[in-house]
Amino acid sequence: MKNPFYLLSCGVFLLLLFGYSTTYGQCTADSPNVEITIESVEILAGCDGDPTLDNTLEPTISINGTVLVLAPSNSADGNVLGANPIPGTYVVSDADLVNGCSNSTTVAIGAANGSTMVPVNVDIWEEDGCGDCVYGTGATCNDDADLANLGTVNVDITQPTGSFASGCYIYNYSVDCPPPCDPTDCTNDVSIMFTSVDASGCDGDVTSTVEAAIDINGTVYEFSVDDSGNTTVSTSNENCAGTVDIGFGTIPAGTTTIPLSGIEVWEEDGCGNCSFGTGGTCNDDSDQQTGISHTIDLTQAGGSIAGGCFVFNYDIICTSICCLTDAIAGTPTCSGDNAVFNVSFNESDTPTTYEVYDQTNGVVLGSGMNSPIQATVTGPTTAGTTVDIIVRDPANPACVTTVTQVTLPDCPEVTEECPITPGVWSK
Repeated sequence: MKNPFYLLSCGVFLLLLFGYSTTYGQCTADSPNVEITIESVEILAGCDGDPTLDNTLEPTISINGTVLVLAPSNSADGNVLGANPIPGTYVVSDADLVNGCSNSTTVAIGAANGSTMVPVNVDIWEEDGCGDCVYGTGATCNDDADLANLGTVNVDITQPTGSFASGCYIYNYSVDCPPPCDPTDCTNDVSIMFTSVDASGCDGDVTSTVEAAIDINGTVYEFSVDDSGNTTVSTSNENCAGTVDIGFGTIPAGTTTIPLSGIEVWEEDGCGNCSFGTGGTCNDDSDQQTGISHTIDLTQAGGSIAGGCFVFNYDIICTSICCLTDAIAGTPTCSGDNAVFNVSFNESDTPTTYEVYDQTNGVVLGSGMNSPIQATVTGPTTAGTTVDIIVRDPANPACVTTVTQVTLPDCPEVTEECPITPGVWSK
């Protein structure tokens, strides 16, 4: 049983900040992509507990409508009379997510939009029942507990970490700002995130809201929006397969566009069965358009898909996987017995250590985090000898430059001896 005084004293929202090193570096007001990743959850003694024999609580957080239901192992004691929470801080990952509400502990927030204080809407509760990704108090099934509506919380993205806290849970997060796409030089992991839908001029439902539906590559995304203009969206409102994100996987360097075809849009007026229909009693959908084509331009921060009476606006979320393409070697010179030269390359926006690797002899010639890197070939060396080098990311074996051939000089340098002129020498 919770202590009422504990709930009263701890039910105030706290925003805690602590040191952490981010993946992508400092976020700014101009960052095109802001992400929050839940790294751990602290379960306090005042939490409600779970049903009989359960040994895992399900602390749940909704961030801008994206629901993360976590099940940290051994967080409840499995008591036969009702499981009690086991207080502590539990590190979580994607593997700890349950109920299918989300497949990642990372939530894409979108662009910073000129401010380092980015607003997010946060709700926290404990999921005890049906696992339908919403808070409920049904006595027979969805008997959730410990609800805390934090409302709009301003996240300071200049701080690498922070916390969302309620009466019995503290969710610790990290902040990342993936760089914008560099599709020319980088291989990227690409997705788009729907941010708003303009439904002005649509048919409308009984109320002022309309259900804007879009089918892309066979996946339906459906949003409840106002028919008077542009409405911000953060989650889908039907149990269709699509949420707000569409992942396109790894896009190789040099690919600057992603073509889409066969897109269908419509207004869902009735049954909500994730497909267009014209049934008079229930599924009386309207404003349909099929066969829409659209090209995602990866050189831009986002775009819009227009069809029927709708405009679906999206941001491009891009994470560079490898930005190594070509390496350029300077002219080698001698340093004692050794040959040294600089190697320049187009480095990634993601901090990492690179190596100059000699493929001819199978040795690392130098390393560093920035271009150029000084390479050293252990000598003595012979003029005209060649070595094939690459720059590589040792943490990602597939991330390498093309091969560059370097011709070595004589090292140590050969100096001419003083000639002795024949003649008569005298004291």
